[in-house]
Amino acid sequence: MVFQNYALYPHMSVAQNLGFALEMQGWPRARREARVAEVAQLLQLQNLLERRPAQLSGGQRQRVAMGRALARHPQLFLFDEPLSNLDAQLRAEMRGEIKLLHQRLGRSAIYVTHDQTEAMTLGQRIAVLKQGRLQQVGTPQQIYQQPDNLFVAQFLSGPGLNLLPARLATDGALRLLAPGTEPLEWMPDRACLPPFNSMVGRCLLLGWRAETLGCTEQLRSEPGTLRLQAQLRLIEPLGPDCCLQLQLGEQRLHMRLPGWPALSPGQDIRIELPSASMWVFDAETGARLS
Repeated sequence: MVFQNYALYPHMSVAQNLGFALEMQGWPRARREARVAEVAQLLQLQNLLERRPAQLSGGQRQRVAMGRALARHPQLFLFDEPLSNLDAQLRAEMRGEIKLLHQRLGRSAIYVTHDQTEAMTLGQRIAVLKQGRLQQVGTPQQIYQQPDNLFVAQFLSGPGLNLLPARLATDGALRLLAPGTEPLEWMPDRACLPPFNSMVGRCLLLGWRAETLGCTEQLRSEPGTLRLQAQLRLIEPLGPDCCLQLQLGEQRLHMRLPGWPALSPGQDIRIELPSASMWVFDAETGARLS
């Protein structure tokens, strides 16, 4: 078990923390010291063995906590949000170390996290839970590309999932009902919609991830693309790309674009939302219909 708050013995040195469980199991001193040295080399703790936890950085403490679990030759690791107390840069470094360690050891690990990046980069299978109930289990690719419901789709969408309320008419047209705007009729590609019998008249939510939106000069929608005009509220440069926050009536939308687009807050921009990237959710249950 590797705890969120490290749970190291403050009066013991790093070496004593690493070897304490082995001592309790009755390992001979020579064998215990050899194992501590082996774990310390694996986690690059050789120069810290005489220090106490108060003399270590957050990342060093976390490595000691992992080493204490590793020293016992466990068949299964349990990680309880082990990186949540670290700053962003150190968290990214430790995430890479944990993945490399797992690849070297080949041991199973159950890793609890609220961070979608940690889940996607570390997990080979992800279980998404909400209030103690299992929502979906699958590979990172399955969870990301084919979410079972609205909660899963939102959890793995950064900066946020774009949702537009709508109703489906019997002729196949979607009536968009974004608050604060006039209703808009759109005839989407039928291949992107679930069977009509299950959708006509129901309250729906149409969802797009921020990276699937784009800018356009055109305004007229087509079956394969919904086009809207929205006001740019905020630009958040992230280096290789940027996040745009848009206002559509009372609805807030997010778009992720590469580079540094020549745009200014307050201006109206035309955006396009491809039907191939659209998910259809039941507004009442959150279940994905498409």
